[in-house]
Amino acid sequence: MGRFETRERGVTLKRLNLNALTSAVNNVLVATYGTEFNVTADTWEQFLGVFIFEDEDGRKYERYVVMNGEGVGYMSGVDNTCSVIYSVGFGSDTVKLGVNFLKSMTTDEEVDLADIIREFGQRLESNFWYWHRLMTRHQTADA
Repeated sequence: MGRFETRERGVTLKRLNLNALTSAVNNVLVATYGTEFNVTADTWEQFLGVFIFEDEDGRKYERYVVMNGEGVGYMSGVDNTCSVIYSVGFGSDTVKLGVNFLKSMTTDEEVDLADIIREFGQRLESNFWYWHRLMTRHQTADA
């Protein structure tokens, strides 16, 4: 059975502009290491989602997630940044980018979580269901 028969739909994230994201990642790497890396936009896709959490006192706050096509991603922290995965050659690492900066890089395209995470084995299915449970437990909002 394929993912369209087994994965629930209805959780959407916005596609990030890869050229802008690649440029931002390269700028952080140059500022950090003093040299440019060969980070290219065609090696990875990234998506941004936002969720409204409500604490026990009824206060609402936003949390963001940036994830790739394998469902590997990071939630925003108290510093209002998200770690973004990038690839160079056969390796990968992360850089932190501000949530508002990431929001400025979103495209108009909304993609369902079921279409974002590739279907290839149990690890990717586990990633899908982890994010799906988290995102449906909390109210989703526009990025």
